Parts: sequence; structure tokens; C-alpha cells
Amino acid sequence: MNTCPGGRPRKHSLGAAPKQVARLSPDPPEVREPMSQLSAFKRLGEPQEVADVAVFLATNRARWITGASLDATGSSLLG
Repeated sequence: MNTCPGGRPRKHSLGAAPKQVARLSPDPPEVREPMSQLSAFKRLGEPQEVADVAVFLATNRARWITGASLDATGSSLLG
């Protein structure tokens, strides 16, 4: 079995939500900015980027990969 632990992907923005609601967002700017600096890409990953790794592992192209853990973290675990 293969796994693909993801880093902390960016959560979808609340957009034009009132300030009181946006402040309670799981991804406020005061959290997002320091977390993004941990990645070699200087940004948080998108949920789709982590999903792409999982989908790849489920395809026939990954048939020779067994018992692997592919970190989809944007290098934030390298530290």
C-alpha cells in the first residue's frame, strides 16, 4: 500500500465574507503567511496538488511503486 501525506494545503477562501466570519476561517492570513515560508515554493499547496499525487498512485503508471510514501508537502518537511 502506498500513501501520500500532504502538507498543509491552502483552504478555499471565504471570499467576500464579513470580517467577523473571515477571521474565523481555518486559513487566516496571519497563519497562511508563516506556513507558506516553510515551503521551497514559498506558498501553500493547493488541495488539487495533493489530490494529483493520490490519483497518480492509483494509476497503472505507478504500478511498480509499492509500500512508498510520497510526500506532497512542497518540501515543507525537509527542514
